[in-house]
Amino acid sequence: MIVGMLLSALYFGLLPLGEFVPPASQTTYIMSSYALGVLCLHIYFRTPRGEYAK
Repeated sequence: MIVGMLLSALYFGLLPLGEFVPPASQTTYIMSSYALGVLCLHIYFRTPRGEYAK
């Protein structure tokens, strides 16, 4: 659970750096950082038994 939260904070924290990426790949960078952040939040909200936290 802790790894999911740390990785999510990392990827969402990297989103503002998208302003410094070349315009040709800016959309890809922002969308991939957001997608990885959401994926890591999914890991965070999973319990060790594989069920969603209630």
